[in-house]
Amino acid sequence: ELIQKIAEVLDTLPPIREYEPDPIPQAELDEKAGLGQKFNITVEDLKSKKRKASISYPRQIAMYICREFLEESLTKIGNEFGGKDHTTVMHSVDKIKKEIKKDKALNEEIKKIVNRIR
Repeated sequence: ELIQKIAEVLDTLPPIREYEPDPIPQAELDEKAGLGQKFNITVEDLKSKKRKASISYPRQIAMYICREFLEESLTKIGNEFGGKDHTTVMHSVDKIKKEIKKDKALNEEIKKIVNRIR
């Protein structure tokens, strides 16, 4: 599955941004699949409707990768990420495009993720 593949890659990278996520009990951390402890996020989180920055930012990066590098349709990406509307995907892609122009480190991290997926 597309999201699982991205989640596994993101799990191996250092955090792209520092967040102060809500503490998560160790038992819950042990159940993490995919993004694990790096972002304190699961595949379920990526598919969820949660809007906290600690979840939405990695989700936006993953959507950007799906669109720009894997060339998936907006509709398919939205469906894979929990039934999000195609305009949500468009917003995510546009936001990350703008951030990459300003943040070269982010651009390098995304390239690392893409290289591991391919």
